[in-house]
Amino acid sequence: MSTHDAIIIGGGPAGSTFARRMVSAGRRAVILDRTQFPRVKLCAGWISPPVVEEVDLDLDAYRRDHTLQEFRGFNIWRMGGREVLAEYDRTISYGIVRSEFDEYLLRRSGAEIHEGEEATVIRRVGKDLVVNDRWSAPLLVGAGGHFCPVARFLGVSARAEKCLVTLELERELPADEIAGYQVDAAYPELAYFDDLRGYGWCF
Repeated sequence: MSTHDAIIIGGGPAGSTFARRMVSAGRRAVILDRTQFPRVKLCAGWISPPVVEEVDLDLDAYRRDHTLQEFRGFNIWRMGGREVLAEYDRTISYGIVRSEFDEYLLRRSGAEIHEGEEATVIRRVGKDLVVNDRWSAPLLVGAGGHFCPVARFLGVSARAEKCLVTLELERELPADEIAGYQVDAAYPELAYFDDLRGYGWCF
């Protein structure tokens, strides 16, 4: 049995940021995630300045080896309708690739990391919580997304909620292909369906 001050289920931005703060405070934190990083994360292609501040992201250091595209507004329109440019005098968001972003935050957390480790058994032993009969801590953090094992342990179910369907393509474009696109790098396209129940975006 490995003992820690905190067990964190989920190595995404929430889990890794919490772990980093625990480690900075001199605490022992362990992160368990059922997938291997880098991993695909759909529908999450930009972050806002408050997120940058919350995760303590050094923008200059990050952009040296990772995708970071500054947005100063959005070109918004309904399908088949007129376009409206929402423009600002400052950077309001940063385009990222979530597989890069999440792995960066996870690796810098300083926590003990176990990838490919699904939390299948959670039980209480005295004042501690034990996960998979291998890790023990007085604090258990659920950062595992929509169907987090910690939520299930607490009796919370999301099965009755409506689903959101996402289709996404991420790939690096060669220079000659980029020249054929009309999307301004600083102003992503944000297009809504007429019923406002869905949207598409491109940057």
